[in-house]
Amino acid sequence: NTQCLSKDLKDHTSDINTLSAKIRKLEKELEVAKEESKEDFLTKLYNKRALDEVMNIKDYEYERYARNYSIAMFDLDLFKNVNDNYGHDAGDAVLAAFARILKKEARAVDTVGRFGGEEFMVILSDTDTKNGAIYAEKVRTKVQNARFMYKGERIELTVSVGVSQRKTNTSLENVIKLADEELYIAKHTGKGKIESVN
Repeated sequence: NTQCLSKDLKDHTSDINTLSAKIRKLEKELEVAKEESKEDFLTKLYNKRALDEVMNIKDYEYERYARNYSIAMFDLDLFKNVNDNYGHDAGDAVLAAFARILKKEARAVDTVGRFGGEEFMVILSDTDTKNGAIYAEKVRTKVQNARFMYKGERIELTVSVGVSQRKTNTSLENVIKLADEELYIAKHTGKGKIESVN
């Protein structure tokens, strides 16, 4: 009996070890798949990793062919209040709805992505700051007039935007930094505004 039990125990231990190895392998594959994914799960837009790749391509095109591009950084004003007052499900619904507005107003050659949290980035191909601001204004107006509804309640929102272009900056990093600085100015001087720099 002892020998039989000992054999059974060894067999079970072997099965458990095999299953554990399979689980570890599947977990690693899942991590790789997540890393390789370029889509933000909630908004169905590009995620930050994908945005970084596109920006590098756009910058190469600028260096090689002098193809200008602009970056518009969007941030939903007082978004924390949406989560606090209506809950995270409402916040998620608002983010998804805002993503649809960004996508609808963008051209096929533009790249729309979620930069993180309630911050979004649009890479506007062959676009200077002036035309980048025109795109941003379309989005800003749509958001201001939108009826973001959740469980029968309207959630009023505004969006702040910072825009900068490549041709007046020394590097891609500077374009992003400047767009971010302009966004900061927009948010801290009244909200629901667009700030852009040549």
